[in-house]
Amino acid sequence: MIKNDGDFKYYAGPVYVHAPDSCVRFWGHYEEIGASSIRDWYYTSPYGNCG
Repeated sequence: MIKNDGDFKYYAGPVYVHAPDSCVRFWGHYEEIGASSIRDWYYTSPYGNCG
């Protein structure tokens, strides 16, 4: 697993992984900090490149 923690103002990446004949997916998380709240957003992609 590749993990890239840090404070990124706009985006992190691109990330490339050599994975021939392997199913891969990615996930991401960011925090939205407002005046009175913090919201966490998460995304996990479906598996791809499974061919």
